[in-house]
Amino acid sequence: MQANYEYLMELDSKIQKLNERIDELHMVMNPNFKKDKAVCASPLTKLEQEVFLIIFTTTDTLLTYKDIANRTGLSETMVEKYVTSLVVKGIPVIKIYRNTRTYLRLDERYRLHQAKNDLLKLNEAIIQRMF
Repeated sequence: MQANYEYLMELDSKIQKLNERIDELHMVMNPNFKKDKAVCASPLTKLEQEVFLIIFTTTDTLLTYKDIANRTGLSETMVEKYVTSLVVKGIPVIKIYRNTRTYLRLDERYRLHQAKNDLLKLNEAIIQRMF
């Protein structure tokens, strides 16, 4: 049993590394993605904005999909899809993999740029409702 468990943990680690590489490829292949200044190619949906705002406003800790799911009322699977959508749209969400868990945070340079210039043109009603 122990050998199977260790094998599964190893497989899980490899899958997470592949997922990270796929996300990096999405960012590289997106023509609107610039390393210093990511600009969203298309407007965010209401739920994408909610997920983004949670990641954007959490500066002191790392978030998990479960943390975001608890705050939005979405399932963890849906949160994963929305985070992937944010990455595909050029928003530099950083994923950190530790002990079979994925932790999220926003690139600090992008956070500052978004705060100063409102790159995403976030809906004020959503911001008010969330906070």
